[in-house]
Amino acid sequence: MRYEDTFEIGFGNPFPRLQLLSVLRFVTGLGLSESKILAIAPVLLVGDQVVRVTLFKTADVTAILNQHGGVRQHCIEGRQINVLIKDPNVEERFVRVFDYPANANMERARIAKEKTDATEETDENAKLIMKVTSINIARISTPERLQLLLNYCVSNEFDVICLQEVAFSSCPILESRFQFFASPGPNKAGTAVLVSKTLKVQSHTCDPDGRLLCINLGPVSFVSLYAPSGRIFRDERSTFFRVIVPAFLSCVKEPIVLMGDFNAVDDRGDRLRKAGTTPSTTVACVGGFGGGIGAGGWWIDRIYCSRSIRQEFTLITTDTTYVTDHAVLHAACSILPVIPTPRPPRPSLWKLNTKILSEDAFRRQLTTFIRHAAALPLKSVNVVTWWDSVFKPGVKRIAQSYCRRRASLVKEMGQFYQNCLAEITDPTTELD
Repeated sequence: MRYEDTFEIGFGNPFPRLQLLSVLRFVTGLGLSESKILAIAPVLLVGDQVVRVTLFKTADVTAILNQHGGVRQHCIEGRQINVLIKDPNVEERFVRVFDYPANANMERARIAKEKTDATEETDENAKLIMKVTSINIARISTPERLQLLLNYCVSNEFDVICLQEVAFSSCPILESRFQFFASPGPNKAGTAVLVSKTLKVQSHTCDPDGRLLCINLGPVSFVSLYAPSGRIFRDERSTFFRVIVPAFLSCVKEPIVLMGDFNAVDDRGDRLRKAGTTPSTTVACVGGFGGGIGAGGWWIDRIYCSRSIRQEFTLITTDTTYVTDHAVLHAACSILPVIPTPRPPRPSLWKLNTKILSEDAFRRQLTTFIRHAAALPLKSVNVVTWWDSVFKPGVKRIAQSYCRRRASLVKEMGQFYQNCLAEITDPTTELD
């Protein structure tokens, strides 16, 4: 269905919900007089509060989208709310990941993962709680810094690590604990992905410049992104987001989790802040992407995901590390199904082949063993221990050894007879 002369406003999932009078004031505050508005219709969605605004003129809709399109932070009813204004006829492949507490930590995810690992029998629909992160490592290459990076990733029990500003194509230090996929690019400032050795990577691909690297885990694909930085590369960065990224993602199997250093901001409120400050809110979505957490300054790290897995993200937060001066983005998600650990086979019961009791050779061996075993002092001291530790293991050992020897003799005899028949049937053989 196509919506003519209409734009859409998404207010996220505010609690309590915004009043319709506040929504009307917001719409008219965009520079629209009531005479230009044909209708304001709420959209019934689970979670998000969305309205569609229909105007009398297409030119007015175009002006609103050009001037206010994307995400802006507004104060509505005394609350700071990230508002998304977009064209409802443009389908979004990605949605924002937001509305998580600023003081969220990964302890809950660790406990939940331990419970999952400890469960022997899991439901068919159970999902594995994964810990993922995005780290700009700022071209580190010394063994000491790489060891710090490895220790940080191992101590946090990450399953997928998206790296940016990677200057090497292989790293034995990191490969000792993770599967390593890298694309440093011609400028030695590319991307890489570390994957836990417990996960199976189906395929991986990258762009020629090393700024995009995708690994597919079957049910989901993870993409590490490093956008061009600096004001002098503004046009290159614009081309990267508008052309290269959509073209690359069109070839990636969905659902997709996109993580990395975007070197860009989503809204004016997320511009450069004073040194030492952190973003006050989670960054919301822009255009066809989702949202994440800003790391401060120009170096903004975010996480985006496909709409179908939006609800699978449970925790998202930032952290600092000695490895790099960039903030580290953490998240927890439950996307991959839990693969039950197969139980080790139980030892089978051994049974004596009673047919060998009628064979004289075996009876002589068994009689000799019983005579020697009965003479042991342990029988008179503790007959139960003697029975379990001496007699039964001894009978089993003798029976198995006898049966193997007998089978070997039968095989040798059969081979002998086959050789004899071959010689008899051979016309060149002279018989006496």
